[in-house]
This record gives sequence, C-alpha cells and structure tokens, in this order.
Amino acid sequence: MPTGQVLLYSGLRSENAQRANRWKPINERIIVARFRTRVRNLNFVQVYAPTDAADLQEKEEFYSQLRGVVNEIPKGDIRIYAGDFNAKLGSDNTDLERIMGPHGLGEMSENGELFTEFCGNQDMVIGGSLFPHRSVHKVTWVSRDGRTENQIDHICISRKWRRSLLDVRNMRSANIASDHHLVVGEIRLRVARVVRQEEKVGCRFNVQRLSNPEVRRAFVGELQTRALEIPDSTVEEEWQFINDAFAVIGENTLGMLRTQRKEWISDATWDKIEERKQAKAAIVSARTRATKARTRQTYAELEKAVKRSCRRDKRAWTDSLADEEKNAANNGDMCLLYDITRSLCGARTNTRIPVKDTSGQLITDPADQLKRWFEHFEQLLQISHPRPSPQYHPQNVRRINRVNSSPPTLRDKEEAVKCMNSDAASAFSKIWDTATFPVDWMQGILVKVPKKGDLTNCDNWRDITLLCIALKVLCRVILCRIKSKIDESLRRQQAGILSIWSSFIMKKRLTVPECRVVHNGVLSCSSTISTTLCRKNGRQKR
Repeated sequence: MPTGQVLLYSGLRSENAQRANRWKPINERIIVARFRTRVRNLNFVQVYAPTDAADLQEKEEFYSQLRGVVNEIPKGDIRIYAGDFNAKLGSDNTDLERIMGPHGLGEMSENGELFTEFCGNQDMVIGGSLFPHRSVHKVTWVSRDGRTENQIDHICISRKWRRSLLDVRNMRSANIASDHHLVVGEIRLRVARVVRQEEKVGCRFNVQRLSNPEVRRAFVGELQTRALEIPDSTVEEEWQFINDAFAVIGENTLGMLRTQRKEWISDATWDKIEERKQAKAAIVSARTRATKARTRQTYAELEKAVKRSCRRDKRAWTDSLADEEKNAANNGDMCLLYDITRSLCGARTNTRIPVKDTSGQLITDPADQLKRWFEHFEQLLQISHPRPSPQYHPQNVRRINRVNSSPPTLRDKEEAVKCMNSDAASAFSKIWDTATFPVDWMQGILVKVPKKGDLTNCDNWRDITLLCIALKVLCRVILCRIKSKIDESLRRQQAGILSIWSSFIMKKRLTVPECRVVHNGVLSCSSTISTTLCRKNGRQKR
C-alpha cells in the first residue's frame, strides 16, 4: 500500500471475485471495494474499529477517517459497512428505531454509542439487531475461556435499501480457529459480472500419476491409438488434432488438480484436523453448559495436537529438503539446489499487486492495470532502430561442414525429449518440409518476474516468454545437429569451454569470429517472428 502496510489476501479467485469493479485500501483498519450490480454500484466498506480499552481520541480519530472515506462514495451507490466494530448495542432501541432494531445482545457500550451515532449521521441501518434469532445465533465473539460472549461484529446497509437485507446471523460451524464467529448477511441483489477480456486459467493435469506404471502405460497406449487417427491435412489441423488428443487423454487418464494442499502436511495431520472440525461441530450442538465446557476442552486439546503435528511435519519436510539440497550441491545440480532454497525460504511475491502509471499514481482498477502492462511490454519489446540485413554475394560464400537438413527422425526427437511417439513423426516432417508452423508455435505466454526495488514500478519487473513445448523440441533437434559441426570449426584453444555453450546465439558468436580469422565469408540465415501482444489465460502473450 502507499502507506507502507502489506495487504494479505487468502481467498479464492472464483467467479464472484471477478465481479469487483475496483478496490482501495485506506489504512490498516479500512478498505473499500466497489461491485457492479444490475441495479447500481455497490460499495462495501470493511473495517476493524478500536476496542473499548482504547483511548477516546483514537476512537474518534477512527470514525473521523471512516467518515471521510464514506463521504467520497457516490450518493447513488448502495453502501454496506461490515467488520469488527467492537461495539455492543444491546436491545434497547429507544429513540434509535431508524438506526437499529430491538433484537441486539447485551447492553450498549461506549463503542456502541459511537457506532450508532455514526450510522445515524450516515443514514444506515444495523442489520444484526433487526432479525429475531436465538442468542447463540447472535453471538459474534467468544472469549478464550468460553464464558464471555458478545455481539461486536456487525453488518449495516443504507436505510433506503433496508428491504434488500433479508437476514443477518452468525455461522458457528465455520472452523477457522478464531475467537470470532463468521457473520453472514443475506442480500437480495442480482450481481452483474464485470466483463473481462481474459479467459479463465484452466486446471492442471495431475502429472504425478505418471509415476504409477499402470497409469503411464494406459496414457502411452491411448496416445498411440489416437496418433493413428491423425488426419492427412494441413499443418494447423494436424497440430490442433494432436493438441486436443493430449488434452482429452490427459483429463481422462491423469485427471485434474482441483484441490491444493500444503505439500508438507501429512495424512495423519489431516485426520487430526478433521477431528478438530468434528469437535467444533459438537460445541455448536451442545445443549448444556457442562456439555459445552467438556467439548470446548476437547477442542482445545485437539487444536494443540494439530499445531504439534503441523510443527512435526514441517520439521520433517524441512530436514528431507535439506538432505536433498545437500546431495544436489555435492552432485553439482545447481538448478535443483536453487529450487529447494527458494522452497525453504518461503518467499513468495504477489504478481497481482497494483502498479503505478507513468505519472506515479497507483492503479487499482484491473482493466487499467492490464492496459499499463500492455503499454510497458509493448515499449520494452519493440525495436526502435532495426539493423539492416547485410548483403552477401553467393560467390563469396563457402559452405563448411554441411549440416543434416533431412526431416527429424524418431532418434532425433528421443535425444531431445527422451521420449516421443513414433506415429507423431509425420506432423514434424510436414512442418519441416513445408516450413509452416502452427499458430500456437508462433505465440508465447509472457510472464512477469519481479526484480528488486519497488514492485509497483513496472521497470522493476522482467519478462520471461513461455514457448510451446513442441517448438522447443524442434529447436533442440536443430541444436543437436549443428552442435557437432560448429564444434569442429572452432580452434583447439576454445575446446575447454564448449560444454557450457549450448545456445544458438553463443554458437553464432563463436563461428563468426572464427571465419573472420580464416578470411572466409559467412552466410547468416535468421528468421524473424513478428511479435504481437494479446491477452489470454489471464497473462500477457506475444
């Protein structure tokens, strides 16, 4: 945030999450979100008010800040204020009938007086006091010893839209290991989805099932069967058939990863978590105080057992990764070493944080953020002054060490990816002969990776392009063919460092100086792929 605080979000990016028009964090106690509905825009203000033990000056300062925030909301919008107001209202609504109902819990506190005064000035209605419920359905906070119960979390709505609020009550069954109960308000408004240009990111295949020999054989067998059905048509149609075949077979054979769990939590710990959930349900269904006290004690013991088991699992997982990291360091596997280091570090960067525009203003609207990233990468990737292609004369060109230009064979592809279906060789051969690439091969997913510094500045991000795997296989085949030929053209003084130079650019940098030494002409052929930036699967694409 501009004030220096860090906003932590642990929700799911579901369909409802995309309905948010914009959001704005004010400070550590107030955040505002705006939603689009079929009626009109809805502004949701989430707050955390000071406790009763806080100074009166701090409380008045909080409500002064909240008043300044809500005054900026357009008058025609629907307003909903919710959160932990730390305010007890009670059931006496004398002279407060326009603000609250007679179904509050307990007695009004000092925070309750400030809260009702604020709602009266803003023409708001407190929903938790309007609907008759049992006391257990009104309690929103329970002390650790289970003896003190209060109603301090509230939901209030504009009095003009009072009829849209159907019910407000707590949900005690929500097992979140907190002393607060979940407060739910039922509102009758049809929310319109905000139209986005991006498509939803699909689920991933459960590739871990390929470690099972039976699943692997079934997967390979299905691919071999579908490979025999590849139509003899254009390159684009053949590639689309292969792509669809992998998608269908992968979903039917491997399945999709739909649930995400911490990899270090063992099954025994998940069993304890389930027992704790059942103990929470027993507390909710307890009828007497003695039964509730016994179940609460059981829940406390299970909560401690869950925490101990989590610490034990985390320690075992860390030790196993440390041993694996040590072996990787001894074997010289630096890629695995740094991957494990990042896993142990636990540092994760939120790539969806808001960014600043060219004038330094923070952008919170997702559509404006997308437009800013488009402008940044378009400016970053474009070539301002393209170099003219050098002119070569055929009489000055001499071919040295001719490279095999025949279509790639099965052995070539096996050397590139270690496994390849032999019946899919026809598609590669047609691409090789016609020099025509499918559309998917000409595009790549542009992923932004954070660097150091202020991440709200687009210049502190670098881009990585994820290319099609089939295109990388073809490039690896070409690289393997020219590698040995280029190595033969190099001097012996350079033989000691050839093993680490394996890119096309490095081979070209080695070959050109060598040919200049022997005064031979060089014919350099390169293909330029026009890049376009578009939006797909929630990422930038070029």
